[in-house]
Amino acid sequence: AAMRRVEESVKHLHAAFDCYMKMQDAESALKVAAHSFVSAEGGVGMAPVREKALQIAPPESPLTGYLLAIHGRVLGVQMDDYPGAMAAIEKALEIARRSGDRKLEFRARSEAAFVSMGNMEPQRFLENALEAAELSRGVDDPLEVSQVYQGLTSYYGLRGNQAKFEHYLELYGRFAKRAGDRQRLSSHHLAIAVNANLRGDWESA
Repeated sequence: AAMRRVEESVKHLHAAFDCYMKMQDAESALKVAAHSFVSAEGGVGMAPVREKALQIAPPESPLTGYLLAIHGRVLGVQMDDYPGAMAAIEKALEIARRSGDRKLEFRARSEAAFVSMGNMEPQRFLENALEAAELSRGVDDPLEVSQVYQGLTSYYGLRGNQAKFEHYLELYGRFAKRAGDRQRLSSHHLAIAVNANLRGDWESA
């Protein structure tokens, strides 16, 4: 059922993009293309729309930066194009720096961290994730912020750094609850259970 809902959403977004393009309302079309999905199916399904949008997007627009960052995530994680992903995200970072757009820089850093983690680049992940965590202050995007803290929780948990693991686990849970995303909340509860299990706290686990 959830898969069908994603497919229907993608179908409607494709139709909305085409409709705005026929009306020559490029700004609204670009906003449609910038819609982001948590699910892999949604991200891949929107790839053709984003590719069309990037052909008409103003080069220095922050909205173009968001399109590049989102597209980079999908290229790197779902479409196995790590070099293409990081190139797109780097362009988004360049736009963010030139425009002084802190929210865009946060989003690009977050996506760079996520893609780096998925492609087994731990040092690159850590650098981008810590930058994103710093930039997240004042950014009203709990879903994306929770992704950053989820990654940091996993990173320090795998390395046995209990203090930092618990610190980021708490932040992860806080933002996952604010986002209200079931997938993130489920992953957070699993991390709590695994941590308790490793400590021998069977009751909490």
